Amino acid sequence: MLLASLTSSLTSFVRDHGIYAVFVLMLIDAVFPAASELVMLVGGAVAAGALGATVSLFGADVSRGFWSYVAISVAGTRFPQESSASGSGAIPSSRSRAPRSGASRSPPPAGVSARATSASIAASGTRSSRSSQEFSLSSPIWSFAADAPLDSLTVPQIPLVDVKAQYAPLIPELKRAFAEVLESGAFILGPNVKAFEREAADYLGVKETIGVANGTDALVLVLDALGIGPGDEVICPSFTFYATAEAIVRRGATPVFADVDPGTYNLEPEDVSARMTPRTRAIMPVHLFGRPAPLEELAALGVPLIEDAAQAFGAPGVARASIASTYSFYPTKNLFALGDGGLVAANDEELAGRVRMLRFHGSREKVDFQYIGYNSRLDEVQAAALRIFLPQLDGWTRLRREAAERYRELGLGELVTTPDDDPRHVYHLFVSRSPERDRIVAALHEADIGCASYYVPPLHLQPALKFLGYAEGSLPETERLARENFSVPLWAGVLQEQQERVVDVVRSAVGAPVA
Repeated sequence: MLLASLTSSLTSFVRDHGIYAVFVLMLIDAVFPAASELVMLVGGAVAAGALGATVSLFGADVSRGFWSYVAISVAGTRFPQESSASGSGAIPSSRSRAPRSGASRSPPPAGVSARATSASIAASGTRSSRSSQEFSLSSPIWSFAADAPLDSLTVPQIPLVDVKAQYAPLIPELKRAFAEVLESGAFILGPNVKAFEREAADYLGVKETIGVANGTDALVLVLDALGIGPGDEVICPSFTFYATAEAIVRRGATPVFADVDPGTYNLEPEDVSARMTPRTRAIMPVHLFGRPAPLEELAALGVPLIEDAAQAFGAPGVARASIASTYSFYPTKNLFALGDGGLVAANDEELAGRVRMLRFHGSREKVDFQYIGYNSRLDEVQAAALRIFLPQLDGWTRLRREAAERYRELGLGELVTTPDDDPRHVYHLFVSRSPERDRIVAALHEADIGCASYYVPPLHLQPALKFLGYAEGSLPETERLARENFSVPLWAGVLQEQQERVVDVVRSAVGAPVA
């Protein structure tokens, strides 16, 4: 009763006395710091009421009015804001502001709750937002769920990827696992790392896996364990993330770029064969965007394969034909961690043993050091999260494949060139191509729909790799693909109406009638 009475008095005071009431709120906040949270609470509720929804605070209905807008700034409230983090190899919109990721709603995929608050991680960064029925205060502990939606004041937004829609229902389980790690005090190469390595090996169908710090280190460690270095060549695609070639260069070896198949975006075996020399020590195919590369044809060329499977964990056939495969658990990947993480999978026990020592300064027990190694270990907290996510992966993959097929059913392939399906494709991303790419991307961003273009420029034209001597025109299919590619929103649980909206915007952008 006391709080309800106080709320009613304060909100009436703001309504009736305007600017003077605002000054009083400022004074309370300045003189009595302990009361600042109450000021924020009341101011936020007043503002939420002013924005058109009915808000009840401690049993009292909050008044509305012009001064509520002033109270919002005094109380330190704000509308949901975007926050950005480091991104991947995607090119965002050319517009001056980044696309806002949206308040996406996801149905329950493999345990995913439709009520999960969405936080999207797009290729160009991380962006968090509340749903359109929530009002967020600057203090993260406050949020108001209004009785009426504010649809008239918000624009539906669709992120490129909505990771939180996948992990939100698992938060209670994650918290329990993290608490167990804290209780155990084992943070480096502890029981969760060992258990995840066994579970991942069983899932992938390989003899051993070794958890490492990230996907880039996984590549470097395998190259080192194979003794690849100065004077050696490794053939890889140019249409891939920079880390593929970076790992080769870090070992002192030379990346030799081969062109890609225009339909699959993966290495073209005939072009690879034409670029082999006596110095070729390995081929590094990338299972781009979740589609397995032609491993049998590449293996027939007679040199070891090192699979860059960062985007294709769990894709059928991966990790079986190579000497080693490597994985990234960056948060947007199909199997993701809540930070960085990586994995090496191998069937050769001697190679796996060397990788295991190299990740730990070249030692087994930190007593005798056999190699000049690295400090690259998957940490216990991330391993605990990965053990929770791994059993969900098959369900997430099924939903990704269903979403990809839905884009085709909605007619996206009538407007642009969509990726041909492959039953092994796990659709890390749904990347299409069109000569009108720039117009389409601009329209998607204008509609607040997440999208990205990848590997622009491709690796053979990157400034850091100029010393390799490639020029424009060296890899025609790669360069054409870099000019034409763009991705559209896809994650495990993306809604049909969200996909319909995407297709409608693309249809309008290319001048086709909207269905």
